[in-house]
Parts: sequence; C-alpha cells; structure tokens
Amino acid sequence: MKAFLTFMEKYFLPVSARIGGQRHLVVIRDSFAVAMPLVLVGAFAVLLNNIWDALDKLFGTSMKAGLQNTIPWFFELNGIIWWGTFAIFSLFMVISVAYRLAQSYEEDGLLAGVISLAAFVIQLPQLREINGEVAWGWITVGDLGVTSLFAAIIVAIVVTEIYVKLIKMNLTIKMPDSVPPAVSKAFTSIIPGAIVLYLAGIVALVLSKNTMHIAGLEINNLITLVGALVQAPFMSLGQNLFTILIISLFIPLFWFTGLHGANIVGPVINTVYLPAVLANADALQKGMAMPNLWTSVSWDVFVHFGGAGATLALIIAIYMVSRRDDYRAVAKIGLAPGIFMINEPVMFGLPVVLNPFIFIPFVLNPVILTLIAYTVTAMGIVPPTSVVVPWTTPPILGAFIATGGSVAAALLALFNFVLSIVMYIPFIMMANKQKMK
Repeated sequence: MKAFLTFMEKYFLPVSARIGGQRHLVVIRDSFAVAMPLVLVGAFAVLLNNIWDALDKLFGTSMKAGLQNTIPWFFELNGIIWWGTFAIFSLFMVISVAYRLAQSYEEDGLLAGVISLAAFVIQLPQLREINGEVAWGWITVGDLGVTSLFAAIIVAIVVTEIYVKLIKMNLTIKMPDSVPPAVSKAFTSIIPGAIVLYLAGIVALVLSKNTMHIAGLEINNLITLVGALVQAPFMSLGQNLFTILIISLFIPLFWFTGLHGANIVGPVINTVYLPAVLANADALQKGMAMPNLWTSVSWDVFVHFGGAGATLALIIAIYMVSRRDDYRAVAKIGLAPGIFMINEPVMFGLPVVLNPFIFIPFVLNPVILTLIAYTVTAMGIVPPTSVVVPWTTPPILGAFIATGGSVAAALLALFNFVLSIVMYIPFIMMANKQKMK
C-alpha cells in the first residue's frame, strides 16, 4: 500500500492537478454553475407538468386529465417557463463561457460575451423551409436549446481567444483619458470585434454555400457541423457503459489524492451528461421517448450517496460496527452534512484522503453502484432521469424526483444505498483491528 500511495503522489497527483487547473475546463465548469438556477427552475417546470403521469400510473387515477381540464393555465405556465430556460439554454452558455474566459485573461467579460453571442447567431441559418416554402428569418428551438450546446461552447471559446489575442496585440482604438471608461472600453473592442465577427461571417457564408452530408445529415452551417462531428459522437460515447464506469472510477480516485474529483471531471460531466438530462426533459415535455439512459443526475441519485464514494454509507457503517473513537467522532460531525450530499468533513476529517483502509470500497463502490443502476435503467425497470434536482437533495428522495415520481427508482436508490453500507463494513472492521494493534 505504501508503494501505491507513493505512485499516486508522484504520478497521478500532478497530472490530476494540471487537469483540474486547465483554464478552459475551469471556465466550462463555472459557466454551468452560473446557469444552474435556470436549469433547476426549468426542470421544476417540466416536473410539475409531467409528474402526474407517474402518479396516475401508480394510483390508477386520471389526475392529469382532470387538471388539464380544470386549470389548463397551470400547464401553459410551466411550458412558458421551459420556453425561457431549456429552450434557449445555449444562449446562456455562449455568453457565460465567453464572459468567464475573457475574465480569466483579465479582459472585459461583458464585451466578450456580447461579441460571442453575435458570432453564435451569425452561425444560425437564415433560411428555413416552412410548410414547403423557403422563409427568411426563422430561428427554431433546436438552434438555441441543448442540441446546439457544443457549438455554443466552441464558438464562445474560439471567438474569445481570438478577441483577447487581438486586444493584447493593441489592435484597438485608443481614447483620451477624459472619455468615460465604459465608452473607452466600447471603442477598444470595435476593431477586434469587427475582425472576429467578419471571420465568423466568412465561416457561416462558406458553409451555407457548400452543403455537405455527414451520416445522412445535411450540413450547411456551423451548428449542424459541430453537432455531426463533435456533439453526436460525444453523446453517443457518453452513453457507453465503459465510459460511464471510467468516470465513476476517476471521481473517487481524484478525491483519494486530495483533489475535488467532481470539480475535475465536472467539465466532462456538464458538457456531455448535463445536456443528456436536458434532452430527456425536452423529450418528456414534448411527449417523446427519452433518448439517454444515463445523465449527470444519475450519479447524484443512484451512486453518490452523501457525496463521492457514497460517504454517507461510510458514516452509517461507522455507526454500525466501528469501535474507533476517532472514526465515530468524525461520523457524528459528518452525518448531517452527508444527508445533504456534503462530504468534506469525512473526506478530510476521517480522513478518506490517502486512507488505505477506505481506499478499496471508496473507489469500487461508485463503479458497482453505477453498473447496477445503468443495468436496471437499460432493462426498463427504472425510467431514465429527466429532472435536474439540486445536488443537496437527500438520497432516495432525489431518485424519486429525478425520474418524475418513479417508485422503482426510489427503491433502486435504497437498494444501492444499503449495498454501499454493506461494502464498507468489512473495511471498517479491518480499521478496528488496526487500531487495536
């Protein structure tokens, strides 16, 4: 075990630290955090409109039909909330990513966000076929929602990088000191902004004049090009069980070295798996089949009980079999936060970090729980998660809400939680023996 810890500290820790500090990954992670209130509100609206289906199925009633007849405005209101959140999610992200990336270079984030938004809109097709006729000026929900998310992030990053480099090269209009700062900044961005937008326009023009076909899809703009070449493969790869298990493994591995595993892997989860749950919510709102078995919420409600490594299960196992005063003292402190998915007191108080007695269950627990939850979902016993719940939602309740009121999902979460406790118990008993020696 000593050799393993030395290896982790020498090779794994430096690499993981560099990954965790990579500028663009940090920007993407923080940008999703900014958009999270909109995601939660939109998810709540979708839940309010669709939870009645689950309740009707559970109790054999027809509550939804009755409500739609008596208070139709309730469903219309929630649909409007969805329209202002999920339906235009890519617009939020293109501004947020550009803003934070420019700020990381100590440049004006608001100007970068506005220019990036313009560059993104430039990429949207201006002509649409509507009822068999070509019409101008139509922008669809598909252009602005989660289906354009990858393109929005790429546009924001590329545009902001070019914009910042042009600013650093002093390709700007300098104004006298007497000019108000807001006006001076606006003039400073004119030349870099014009260059960036014209470059974006050239890309849009070239693609619109050179239609291509990829995987049976007609590609004539950057949004569909990124969707075919980047987003579709990533989303497909993201639903692969092996990929999901690798992520489940790496989150606790990072944590074991003292790094915040969820923050490091967060950009991948947010870029691939948050759109997955939003796509499921969109499908649910439209009455369609949900396209994704696994989403970012699936880890929260079926795997990370109390936080990464299912540390709430560790706390319960300590209460059940530990005879170590130090473990039990930390468990008392960590119980209340653990119920609400906060596990730092246990991570650094027990500690879990670099603790050889906790390593095996801490790392393997998430992998096994993920495998079980994925399999049960793939079998159709439990519906995929379609509602973004706050990460602080207590276990079991979170699974019920995230699946639109599925009792089977709540039972799956309960089963996984009990199993994770069982997996921790032998190792807590080993720690008892070590303390006695």
